[in-house]
Amino acid sequence: MIPAVFAAFAALVQLLLVATHPEPTGDDPDIAHKPSYRSLITWPAVTSLCLAATMLGTLCAVLGIKALWAWAVWAGAGLVLVWVDARSTWLPRRCTTLLWTGLFGTLAVHCIEAPNLVFALLIGATASAGIFAIFWLLTRSLGFGDVHLAGMAGALGALHGLSGWSITMLVGTVAAALWGIATTAWRRHHPHPLGSVFAYGPGLWCGPWVLVVLYPS
Repeated sequence: MIPAVFAAFAALVQLLLVATHPEPTGDDPDIAHKPSYRSLITWPAVTSLCLAATMLGTLCAVLGIKALWAWAVWAGAGLVLVWVDARSTWLPRRCTTLLWTGLFGTLAVHCIEAPNLVFALLIGATASAGIFAIFWLLTRSLGFGDVHLAGMAGALGALHGLSGWSITMLVGTVAAALWGIATTAWRRHHPHPLGSVFAYGPGLWCGPWVLVVLYPS
């Protein structure tokens, strides 16, 4: 199926960007404990991620979910991005840009066929990013990359109106909290230099996937 191939291709392009991405600079103390982006790219990782992206793309195609190509981007480039976040607690800027461009580009094409969705997608993306931006400003307990990711998840949720957006953000937030709890529990017995710091991205990425089950075409 073409969407499955497209998802795998998006994952491969994202992996290539990760392998060649410059390391972050600055005075963030967590940088010292971050694995290099290049070290994350191994053949088992590449194979597993491309296979997972292909399976997710196939699932979306079989279910005929709305805005199929956008979901393929989320399944491929999005999966790799949050995998890097899970491994390093960093969201590489160029990889975030690739996901943003691919997702909103395919959503724009979808809106040509369904122009009534334009306003809903803009509101959904803006509302989600805005909420997380406020949280980022007040607490600095997450990275600004999570603000971008929240906006993208919100746009996908808004494909199914206010209910879809609400479910997406609720599930994403709960999934991120569960990830944090699991990380904290694991590190009690396996000490880590990052302490209680954990990646928020994987939870946000999971949020929209509940819509594939709740709103199949």
